[in-house]
Amino acid sequence: MRKVSGDALDAFAKAAAESRARIDALMTSTPDPEDRDIEGTCSTCGEVVCTFNAARAAVMSADEVQRTYPRGHCCNSIIYATSMHYIAGDW
Repeated sequence: MRKVSGDALDAFAKAAAESRARIDALMTSTPDPEDRDIEGTCSTCGEVVCTFNAARAAVMSADEVQRTYPRGHCCNSIIYATSMHYIAGDW
């Protein structure tokens, strides 16, 4: 069995501690509250008819927003998840 120098052991211990810290940070991090899907529900029947994600839509054109997050239709109404859904889609 070979002897390992103290410097090598210290470097290994430091790398292990950094890895543990990165894993702990990933396990305890919370997602960005703005990066979530918002559901649009019909005020008449309560059915979820569309979704919208403002963080993702911010980097899309209006056409892309319309294709990715189409507005909903229910109970003779047009439904948007939020007012930003309406604005981003440029309807």
